[in-house]
Amino acid sequence: MKKALLGIALLNLLCACSKKSDERTTPELPPEKIILTRILDGNDSLVLKYDGRGIVTRVADWTGNAADSFEVIYDTKGFSEFQFFAFGQKRTDRRFVYDGNWLVAVNYYNMGTNGEPVITDKDSLVYKNAKLAEYHEISGGVRGGVHKLTWQGDDVSKVEYFLVNGGTEIPVSVNTYTYTNKLGYQHAFRADFLLYHEVYNREHKFSHLSASALIKDEQKAAGSGVLIYTANYTPSYNEEGLLWGLPKQVVIVKDDKQSNEITTSTLKLEYETYK
Repeated sequence: MKKALLGIALLNLLCACSKKSDERTTPELPPEKIILTRILDGNDSLVLKYDGRGIVTRVADWTGNAADSFEVIYDTKGFSEFQFFAFGQKRTDRRFVYDGNWLVAVNYYNMGTNGEPVITDKDSLVYKNAKLAEYHEISGGVRGGVHKLTWQGDDVSKVEYFLVNGGTEIPVSVNTYTYTNKLGYQHAFRADFLLYHEVYNREHKFSHLSASALIKDEQKAAGSGVLIYTANYTPSYNEEGLLWGLPKQVVIVKDDKQSNEITTSTLKLEYETYK
C-alpha cells in the first residue's frame, strides 16, 4: 500500500504555518456549510466520508470498480494512523511520527509471518526554514530515493529526484512548476483534511503543498536537460451560490515526449451541504 498517499499530516502542518492574511493560503471552504465529497478522474474517484463534526473519518480510493478503503485516526497533533480495510478486516496501514509538532516520518505496515503488523517501509522528512526540504524513501530498511524541494514563497518551484545506491545520490530528474495567483484546488478541502493524494497526477507528489494553483509541470532528465514531459493544467472555479470561488475542475493536457503521446484528462470536484 506504500505511496497510495503522501503527506496528509504534512499538508495540515504547512497550512498551519502559512500566512493567514494571504488569500491564497486561506482555505475558501465555508465552515459548517460545504464539504468536498468526491474527486472524479475519468473512471477513478476519491470519496470522502465525514463524522457529525465535519471531520473526515474514512476515505475510499476507487480505481474502476475496485476500491482501497481507509479509516482515518487522529490525535492532538493531527493525523495519527490510517487503517486499511481488506477482506472484512481492518489493519494498520501507516502511522505518522512527529518531533514536537513537525511530521518527521511515515511508517508503512504490512503483515508479518505470524500475522502481526510490521514496519516494512518508511518515509523520512527533513525541513529547512520551516518548509519541507527533503523527502527520503526507505524500503526494507534501505534508503532508495530522495526528493529535494526548492521553494519560491509559499509555492514549491522545483523538485529534484535522486536514486540512492550505497549512500550515493544519483540525479535522475528535475520537475519545475509554474502557478497562477489563484487558490490551488487543494484548498477545497477542509483544513483538517486538505488532500489525500494527487488523484490526477501520481508521477509527482509535491506541487499540492503549494498555496497557488498549478498551471504547468515540466520534467527534464537531470544532467542532460532532455525534456521528458510537459503537463499543462487549466483550473476553473464555481461562480454562484455557496460554491462561489471553490475549484470546480482541472483540465490536464500532458505531452509525453518519451511515448510521443498527448493525453487530456479532467479532474472534477463534487460538494455537498454539511448539516
